[in-house]
Amino acid sequence: MIKVFLELRFKQLRYIFKEVNWLYQSVLAVILAMTICGITVLASQRQSSLISLVAHIFLFASFHWFRPDLNFLKAYIEKHKLVCFIEYLVTSIPILIGLIISYQFDYIIIHLLSLFALVNTTSPLGSGAKAAHSLKFISDQYFEWKSWFRRYLYLIIILWVVGMFFSFQMGFGILTILLIGLLMIGCYDQNESLSILTASQQNAKGYFSTRISGMILFSVMLYAPLFLLFCIFHLKSWYLPLILIMVLLSYQYYALTIKYAFYEPQNNTSRNKVLLSLGALVFALPFILPAIWALSIKLHFKAIKTLNTYLHDFN
Repeated sequence: MIKVFLELRFKQLRYIFKEVNWLYQSVLAVILAMTICGITVLASQRQSSLISLVAHIFLFASFHWFRPDLNFLKAYIEKHKLVCFIEYLVTSIPILIGLIISYQFDYIIIHLLSLFALVNTTSPLGSGAKAAHSLKFISDQYFEWKSWFRRYLYLIIILWVVGMFFSFQMGFGILTILLIGLLMIGCYDQNESLSILTASQQNAKGYFSTRISGMILFSVMLYAPLFLLFCIFHLKSWYLPLILIMVLLSYQYYALTIKYAFYEPQNNTSRNKVLLSLGALVFALPFILPAIWALSIKLHFKAIKTLNTYLHDFN
């Protein structure tokens, strides 16, 4: 059963890859290769390997505790923990190679033990649903953010507090901003239903403007304290988190335009995930940021046109 499931995973990846044309496939392959090389290089250096390891484990934890297919695995795969461990181990190959090259066997042991502990635990944080009453300050018009906070509330609080506590360490300050920014992409991975869309009683431009204002409002709310603390401890390097925040906001805007440019009610296509992966190249090559801006502007108008198909009665 485990073999069949892993074969299914490879078939899913191959299907996603085939859904786009050869140009996107080539760029996606370049992104993947650069990501693998970058992780390996960072892990091979003692100064950055700890930060890489912490980020890696955090991303695995945030994925595992909230992965949507976990109940399916528990119900139909007898050794579902082994399946999860194998998946995470395969994904960890780049960082493990870097640690092996630099003879950091202590970090290898820590990483493997962390993976073993992770697959044998359920989320200690809950979904945040119990704290829903504390989210009443968020307007219903920002429904995607209310849903995001319900899902990641306790995880964000822990990450935020730890990031501020260790803000005197430059690397941890930058890492915290990056991880929070990447988690925010979760706001745009699900298409809302048509009933939610029409309940807003806004035209296409108004609806899309509300999505943009929500992105800016909550992003600034989460980034600002971390940025200010970074400036207090590392004033001479104030521009580093500012550049990162600008890149993250650009990527979030890019993700938002992709979602609505190809919007279909309650239908999430693999194409959106592929386009998001292509946009992730900006983190490795920041100088392509103007290209992301240009593409986002183009998708912005396409998004309004697509939304107008469903909201034309409110024009």
